[in-house]
Amino acid sequence: MLHLESKKLYAQVVAEHKVSEGLFLNVLPHAIAERLKARPGVIADSFTEATILFAGLHDFSRREIYSGFDAVVEKLGLEKIKTIGDACLIAAGVPLPRTDHAEAIAEAALAFLQEIGRRETPTGETLSLRIGIDTGLVVAGVIGKTKFSYDVWGETVNTGWHMEMYCAPGHIQGNENTHERLCYRYLFEERGDF
Repeated sequence: MLHLESKKLYAQVVAEHKVSEGLFLNVLPHAIAERLKARPGVIADSFTEATILFAGLHDFSRREIYSGFDAVVEKLGLEKIKTIGDACLIAAGVPLPRTDHAEAIAEAALAFLQEIGRRETPTGETLSLRIGIDTGLVVAGVIGKTKFSYDVWGETVNTGWHMEMYCAPGHIQGNENTHERLCYRYLFEERGDF
């Protein structure tokens, strides 16, 4: 009888471990979760080349739209960092470097505009999106000791946010850093001073 109870208890522990493991991997990128399991502690990595995308809904906020964005992010192998108010922050090139980070973000931006074009509000209004992109140096890591969060920071993140804030609705705005990496493959239009 004791042996049977031990097996049941062990099975419960294994099941609970799978649930907690799933939650851990849902909060953090897989590579970061594995690093933390192997060696708990602070993670702050510097990436000389990464591309950041901010996408903000203009004049209307619908949470279900972000599930469509999540599918694009997963398909392209990007990292959704967080949703802030009516905007989401996406990164390419972190936590694992990749040479096509700018192209992957450009493809996500175009897919986001297609996704938003298929939606409308219950009152029939058309939704629009502002997208800001910047490429450059970022620091990425785990912040917090009691509530883990994988985040990115640095001037590239700030500039990406400004690109989104000052972007015209329905457009993608990047600066010279991103333009240099993408001008051979994508068409750009000069916006001028804003």
